[in-house]
Amino acid sequence: MATSQNGLSGDRHINLSQMRAVDARRIKNRQGILEDTYWEEIEKSVCVELGFKAAFK
Repeated sequence: MATSQNGLSGDRHINLSQMRAVDARRIKNRQGILEDTYWEEIEKSVCVELGFKAAFK
């Protein structure tokens, strides 16, 4: 959700099935700040997508 705290101009979504490396220069002016309230669920989802089951023990 876009807020004045995260600096986004609109809502953003993450599609983990399309993760890939991206040069930071391509997204430099498109970045916002990830608020702590979202980080735990995103971290779990990334671990599942990458097959890191140990993260849930």
